[in-house]
Amino acid sequence: MKIDKEYPATHSMSTAWYVVDDEGNVGIMDYNENGPVPWGVEETSCEDLAFGHWEDYESKIVRFNLTNEQILDLLKTPHKPSDEKMWYECAVRINKEKKGRFLELCNKEDIDSHKPFCLSEEMGLYKFDAFECAHDDNCNEIPVNGTLKTMLDEQIIIEVYGLQLLEMYDQYKDDEVIFEKKFDNSPFYMFAQPYWTEFLPRKMHQPEHPVKLEQIPEQFRHRLHKIPGSFMSMDTFQIAQYYPCEMYGYEDSTYIVNGCVYQLSPLPDGTEIYTKVGMCHIPFYNYCSEKEKFHCEHKCTTQCCQIFDLYITDRPTVLIIFDPREKTVYNWQVETNMIFQNSFVTPYISRLPYRINNNNYAFQDEIIKYVNQEFLSKVFEGSRGYIENIINDINPQVILVTDMASEIIKDVYKPSDKSINVNGVEYPFYSLSELPQNSAIIDELARMPFRGKHHPHLISKEEMDSLIRNGTAKAYKTLI
Repeated sequence: MKIDKEYPATHSMSTAWYVVDDEGNVGIMDYNENGPVPWGVEETSCEDLAFGHWEDYESKIVRFNLTNEQILDLLKTPHKPSDEKMWYECAVRINKEKKGRFLELCNKEDIDSHKPFCLSEEMGLYKFDAFECAHDDNCNEIPVNGTLKTMLDEQIIIEVYGLQLLEMYDQYKDDEVIFEKKFDNSPFYMFAQPYWTEFLPRKMHQPEHPVKLEQIPEQFRHRLHKIPGSFMSMDTFQIAQYYPCEMYGYEDSTYIVNGCVYQLSPLPDGTEIYTKVGMCHIPFYNYCSEKEKFHCEHKCTTQCCQIFDLYITDRPTVLIIFDPREKTVYNWQVETNMIFQNSFVTPYISRLPYRINNNNYAFQDEIIKYVNQEFLSKVFEGSRGYIENIINDINPQVILVTDMASEIIKDVYKPSDKSINVNGVEYPFYSLSELPQNSAIIDELARMPFRGKHHPHLISKEEMDSLIRNGTAKAYKTLI
């Protein structure tokens, strides 16, 4: 998120992520709309994190090694198949002697094919969704020609379990937050972040059979957010105190310091501190080759459309550059792949000197329709100091470019033999289409130490006041 622009609604929906304490207890934080949410967290739900992490939302899951007790903590009291009405987002216990037949039938088109996966081989438990073949046109009876009817007739399914709905809500009354939850049990510590970032999260559930760090596959553990202390004894914490986070609103308490963006955040002890919410804040206006042509008067807010970038870490070793005609690949945020987890993803220009349908933001389909490569190449070549400033700040171990961006980058910088010279420095340079055959080299570079400029994660109120007085800190609202 760059904040030389208004706060975009890139996280205008709830999401959730894993946290772990000093004792190895694993929790789930549910956040509501405004944050704080750590960089690199994808949009998902608590339910989608219950049994592991879906890498592509469809078929590839990083499974957690949950015990049978913990699995049952995520399920409701079982009932007979004849008592189930919806057959949606549930679990079933099958006759284990008929496992082969069950899996065969799960391949039928009217079964949600990416959902039936084994929760417990020992107990014969499977997550299951047969809604499409569970109702006739009047939603009264199970159709006789459907796969679910076949499973029931062959007595494959023994019991049905509802899933615990790991949903939490916040309401406001007399300037206080009132929390509610819709579940009875969970093997995870559960936390809820209120809608307004001026309030801290609340612990909503303490498990009887807590999930431990050693139950998480080792290749995924770096994705868990470490919180000092013990969940057993803490009721709240401030995630932005430990990780750079996206937050929205509160322009009056947001400042730019040496290219990074800081917002005032509450702490559990009742004090407040400025936490990092953005990096590489480089006003495009200073570099834009078109500002005289458009007679810009207020730093890109009149004629320009803004282009979204993607923050995954504040210590990037990989810089990925894309073309404004492309969307950032959302799965980069979701995958455990270390190349993408160590990346900062940015367009080669942060604003489009072109107003499309009076929009504030530049959307891919409209850019493709109205802007050609010749125009983009001209703007980039005239404004190239912008991306050079970012490269100088990050000093990445490797630069990757999308194929579409590669055409323009190569035309301006003339890279040679897997390297590119920027600001007099040679950087390893690859297009993303070259990633499969060079993944080992690029992965090794991605795992090397961060070597860019070190910006503080936290700034005290006293320090910020001093920076404001000496002119180092600039108010965000004066720069939009």
